[in-house]
Amino acid sequence: IWNPFDEGLRYWLYRFYSIYFVSIVMIGRVMSLFVRTVTAENFRGFLQEFPLLAVEAADTMKGIAFLVHRVEVLELSNGFNWERHLWGTPQI
Repeated sequence: IWNPFDEGLRYWLYRFYSIYFVSIVMIGRVMSLFVRTVTAENFRGFLQEFPLLAVEAADTMKGIAFLVHRVEVLELSNGFNWERHLWGTPQI
């Protein structure tokens, strides 16, 4: 299985893709949902768009936090998955 966190060309491609996706796609979605929320024709439309805006904004913040704290996330994931590296443990 390909590990996107191993150093090499694939690592940099995956990192570029991650940064592009968070900075362009996700922030673009938040901006478009913000415009749809602000320009809602009535209160019902506002109530439909505002939860979507909140969820997408939270997901974007999660993506930014993951990009900023990538090293800590990898360290924690390796720490919590130590049993997967034992000889007798089946790989998931």
